[in-house]
Amino acid sequence: MQPARLLLALFAGANLALAATPSHAQQQEAAALTVAVVKPAERQWAETVPASGWLKPWHEAIIASEIGGLRITDVLVDVGSVVSKGQPLVRLADE
Repeated sequence: MQPARLLLALFAGANLALAATPSHAQQQEAAALTVAVVKPAERQWAETVPASGWLKPWHEAIIASEIGGLRITDVLVDVGSVVSKGQPLVRLADE
């Protein structure tokens, strides 16, 4: 009697599994997306966009003295400061 019950349970489980599996037509229907088609329009965008994050330079400049043996006594700018051409960055010892 046990093998008959086991066989019946297997057939019942297989039948439930097949019933739960969608058919090929149902799968294709579910894969279809509905979209809205609109004509492109020109619009004004804000010129600035508030955002947070990090900016990294494409190139980094290594600043070094062309004259050896000089000692830096004072750094005149902070890391990340905007500098302009000709602006002193450090003070060197007069010794």
